[in-house]
Amino acid sequence: MGNCGKKISQVFQKRKTSSSKIGEHTTCPRCGQTFSPSTTYQTLNYHIDTCLTNQNQYHNYIQQQILLDPHFGNNQSEKASNIDPSQVEYFWAKVPIKNTDNGDGNTQQNLDSSVTSSRKTSSGSTSSNYQGNTKYRWERRAYSKQDINMASLRRMSPKEVQCLTFEKKQIWFREKCEALRIPWTQGADWIRINPDNVLLNSMFGIQQCNLHKEVKIEIIGDKVNDAGGLLREWVLLCMKEILHPNTGMFTVAGTSDICYKINKDAEQCDHIIDCFKLLGKIIGKTIFERITMDCYFDRSIINYILGKPTNLEDIYFYDTQLYNSWKFLLENKLADDDFIDVFAVYKNVNGTTKTIELIPDGEETLVNNSNKELYVQKQIQYLCIDSVKVFLDAICEEIYKVIPKQYLSVFEAHEFEMILNGVPFINLDEWKQNTEYTGSYSQNSRVIQWFWVVMSEFNQDQLSKFLQYCTGSARTPVDGFKKLESNRGNYAKFQIKSVPYDKKNPYPKAHTCFNRLELPEYSNQENLRTYMNAIVNNDLDGVYGLE
Repeated sequence: MGNCGKKISQVFQKRKTSSSKIGEHTTCPRCGQTFSPSTTYQTLNYHIDTCLTNQNQYHNYIQQQILLDPHFGNNQSEKASNIDPSQVEYFWAKVPIKNTDNGDGNTQQNLDSSVTSSRKTSSGSTSSNYQGNTKYRWERRAYSKQDINMASLRRMSPKEVQCLTFEKKQIWFREKCEALRIPWTQGADWIRINPDNVLLNSMFGIQQCNLHKEVKIEIIGDKVNDAGGLLREWVLLCMKEILHPNTGMFTVAGTSDICYKINKDAEQCDHIIDCFKLLGKIIGKTIFERITMDCYFDRSIINYILGKPTNLEDIYFYDTQLYNSWKFLLENKLADDDFIDVFAVYKNVNGTTKTIELIPDGEETLVNNSNKELYVQKQIQYLCIDSVKVFLDAICEEIYKVIPKQYLSVFEAHEFEMILNGVPFINLDEWKQNTEYTGSYSQNSRVIQWFWVVMSEFNQDQLSKFLQYCTGSARTPVDGFKKLESNRGNYAKFQIKSVPYDKKNPYPKAHTCFNRLELPEYSNQENLRTYMNAIVNNDLDGVYGLE
């Protein structure tokens, strides 16, 4: 396979070449990330625009971690005497918490009583007795493989699986996906991309691929061989392009945690629809290969993919201000002379205002106490589905070619987000516990002790960036560091290998296909800190071929 690693000093010199360069070293005022003179103004401005929006994303989640006693699984009172530790599997669960209004303006958080299943049934109600929105927290959970009857599980239909706990759903789902996999011995399909034309090359290249086969990425002009790591990097690069404001496909949702909603004003031309089809192929392939995506979509998109309705509760994850307005409307009685709205929306089309009636004679129908629930339902239908249906259908059409819809339908929306997005924070203790050492290193080696000290100094953004440098992904799956994705559907724990210190190449070198870091045998902790900080504090946007 050859040498698939590249030293960081070479990597920093590689940048995407679009529009003009900034011409000098520049530092982000929020996170301190350094951008080289060859960085484009487009890349720099986009980073600064989104940096402040992203700054609380990891912080919000890291405060919500709850570590359960690993020997007692989901039930803290359960006896562990009959549990074989080798049969215990751990995972992170996104657990719904109900926020209910006490009537005094304060909210009280109630954990879903169904702890073992981690499932919350959506109220599906837009009536005036609507009880609030569902938020989530992350818990560390465990189950014993001894409790899983695989023969019985395999015989279950999707409808039967919907009633199971998440861990059983995931096992069933993965078995179904693996049955679709074409063995790597039958060859791989290739996507060849130019760093300056990632989306266009990807759209043409992926059309020739069978996404149930092994798919490899070739960067034109790059000598790196892809053994799996480049596919994960390619996903990140494509998503940056798809979500970029200049593409016009998505806008940032009006929520406290950053997520993306489809731009209802996006041009409905063949090229843009093809871009949404590419997104569908990417989503399908990432789920199939257990690759996590470092971005969230609003809940209405997730519901559409799963074939589930979107209700007022889901609007909280689309536009919080709109959710609060409609919730207030439903919970309060209107006076006879109150004018709220009519059953119509108005859209600017090429400088002309177009009226879209939500019901027959909608422009003449005023919202009142008797029809306000219908008004909210029709607004949700138009805003989240009808206005972007051509794009939603393009996404789903391609996803279902990779993973049948009936397989996806077993998940609740928040469970599907667990599969798609993985864990939005990094638990350093878990990372350390699931690290292997080769060469002259062991967990007691002096350099290894220094390594974890430096890692403990990183914030969540820096840890995420270092994980991406080492593995090609910025997040772990819900199964955690124990099951980091390698190549060909295999798992590989994070590995640190000792290499001699070289003054000409003093940086740690990553092999993303195998989740391996080659860590030089530094003579002191400060040198190690310097070169690790170089990785997390420099601009790697547009870098290819760390593996």
